[in-house]
Amino acid sequence: MATAEKQFLDYVQEHERTWGNETYAGKPNLQDFLGAPVVVFWQVIGAEKDIKAGPRYTATTHKALDELEDYFAKLLFRAQVEPPKNRVAQIFANGKPVRIKGVKVEFEVREK
Repeated sequence: MATAEKQFLDYVQEHERTWGNETYAGKPNLQDFLGAPVVVFWQVIGAEKDIKAGPRYTATTHKALDELEDYFAKLLFRAQVEPPKNRVAQIFANGKPVRIKGVKVEFEVREK
């Protein structure tokens, strides 16, 4: 039997349930979730091994998808020096799931 893909409100409800009254820096409230054009759910790298009941995502809100470019650029260029602490679990724009469609990397030959 195939499982249904979790929708935006499923993630929000799960976040509210798993965090309860606990907090973290920048934790969105329900109004933030519902009013934000872009919401990203993050999983702490390594935490997936520690949690038996399922993942405990943190979340951030954004005005536009462009704001996520810094994370992905840093992931590409700095991962060897500074490995990421979180990975993207799911991105939503206006309540709809987002996937990365493509990436363009530009190269430049350096002259001495």
